[in-house]
Amino acid sequence: KRSVWIDEVLLYVDRDGDSLDAEQETQLGSGDTDPPDAARPKLVLDLAECLPASYSPALGPLRVFGEYRVLPTDGMNPANGAFYVSQTFKVLSASGEVVLQSAHPYALDLSTIWNVSRYVHLSAEDLWGGTNAQGNAVEDGIYTCEIQGTLLRVKNGTKVVAVTEKKSGTVRVDSTPPVTTAAITSEANSNGWHKSDVSIALSARDNSGGTPRVFHSLDGQPAAEGTSLLLDTDGIHIGEYWSVDEAGNVEPANRLTVRIDKTPPAIVVASRLPAANA
Repeated sequence: KRSVWIDEVLLYVDRDGDSLDAEQETQLGSGDTDPPDAARPKLVLDLAECLPASYSPALGPLRVFGEYRVLPTDGMNPANGAFYVSQTFKVLSASGEVVLQSAHPYALDLSTIWNVSRYVHLSAEDLWGGTNAQGNAVEDGIYTCEIQGTLLRVKNGTKVVAVTEKKSGTVRVDSTPPVTTAAITSEANSNGWHKSDVSIALSARDNSGGTPRVFHSLDGQPAAEGTSLLLDTDGIHIGEYWSVDEAGNVEPANRLTVRIDKTPPAIVVASRLPAANA
């Protein structure tokens, strides 16, 4: 099973955009294209984002986005070879160790962008399954997703034309469900029955330090969100409760049984037959 793969790439021309300003040009790496007198193409990485910020591998892959802008030149034409934007994607541990690294090239359609003096936008999406380069699940903790783009020209070899700055985002990997506990306000008698209303307070804790959402269901009713329950009717009540943390991990439902009998016993005197002194 692959840890990272390409899901989608979108390419379109912004005909209303402006050219790069001086500050953005200083963020670009060096490189040349053929012919030598052609203006240098430019590549900018606008956005690198990991979604969601708290991630459970059990719920599917993490989505990692890269948003690029390419400013083409006359040199970027089919006669000078094929041009690609290669996205390098890294996952680093809290200590800076590279857990996973991959690079995927995205071909530019030169017939669409040649002689275009506006930005060409490229949206790339990688997916990470929460594993390292060996395919093993990573430990829970904070990781950094790092993205960098390189504009490549392929003709009799591969040549670097431009390199973007690096952009990164952090994600908390959390594969552990939260734990919910129930506290009942009154104690049952030795037979397991309560003789008054029963209040139940629910509390949840999660190893990520976030605040889980708490849910409960009573006597087969639809689930409701909340941290308190009031049982005020006689009978045997069956309750279930669980929590969901910020990463989406769902705790298996806990079950409790509460028996309530608030009605005191009554003495019923039956008529005697025959009547006394009859």
